[in-house]
Amino acid sequence: MTKMLNLIRITTFTTMPNGRNLQSGDELRYDFKIENISDSIIDNICINKEGEECYTEGISISPGVCQTISKTYFLTKEDERTGIIRNTSILSGQISSGEIITETLTGLNEIK
Repeated sequence: MTKMLNLIRITTFTTMPNGRNLQSGDELRYDFKIENISDSIIDNICINKEGEECYTEGISISPGVCQTISKTYFLTKEDERTGIIRNTSILSGQISSGEIITETLTGLNEIK
């Protein structure tokens, strides 16, 4: 199948007072830029972290159009301990034939 979606993730770290390191409970914002590179409208857009339930964002994206969705993430003790956030984001949507399409983006964010 031809690729139908492009997914770009931009991570914004919280500004830390007095230069302290990020720690458990600190908030990050992920901005996901989603581009429909197909010739079909893609409905029921959903973006979730691997292992989490998918919640539909309630948007459709027309061919050639980009949409940005923001998500919040709170650092865990494991993130703080390792200094790395392991992150897999899964984007899904549905085309007019009813077929579900997906795009997966895996990455690491160093926090120390």
